[in-house]
Amino acid sequence: MTRQTRTREDPVVRRAQILDETLRIIGELGFHGFTVKQLSARCGMSNAGLLHYFASKDALLAAVLEEIEARQIRALSPLLQTMEVAIGRGTSALCDVRVFLRAILEQSARDTALGPFLFVIQAESIDRNHAAHAYFQRAEAGAIALYERVLEPHVAHPGPLARTIHGLMIGLGQQWFRTDCQIDVLAIWDAAMDLLLIDERP
Repeated sequence: MTRQTRTREDPVVRRAQILDETLRIIGELGFHGFTVKQLSARCGMSNAGLLHYFASKDALLAAVLEEIEARQIRALSPLLQTMEVAIGRGTSALCDVRVFLRAILEQSARDTALGPFLFVIQAESIDRNHAAHAYFQRAEAGAIALYERVLEPHVAHPGPLARTIHGLMIGLGQQWFRTDCQIDVLAIWDAAMDLLLIDERP
């Protein structure tokens, strides 16, 4: 009789699977709406097995946010580097700014699990006691500062415009997912940019 050898799953793969499922369950139920027991069942694990990877719900959320940020940096770094070089040389063009901003929106639109997660967590984290409150404060300030920097060579009031663009991006994303992705969010975005992004340099 041959004894079967149990194959041990790669911890890195397992960790990634847990993070993906956490992203989905928060998008469906909110951070406070799910339990570790529900998540572990969806991952096909015991509570103890899941807590071996992440000691708490707060640790899970922090890891998901860290992973999302890393993905966004990887996806947008080439465009951002090009923008930074052009700004440094004084050769940046407003059309390049449009391409960069649209790419940020497109990235969210491509991932049907990421959008619901982000919009649920953003809304919940308005509460100062929420585990993600400080994260989104920093993320929002960073996004607005970035938009202001790329807009500055082209417009008279980059600060207010950067805040307007950030608010538009969040609001359109919420409308898109609330309508089950039935509106053409990119066409609406392009029309809005026609109105907002006007080169004001002398």
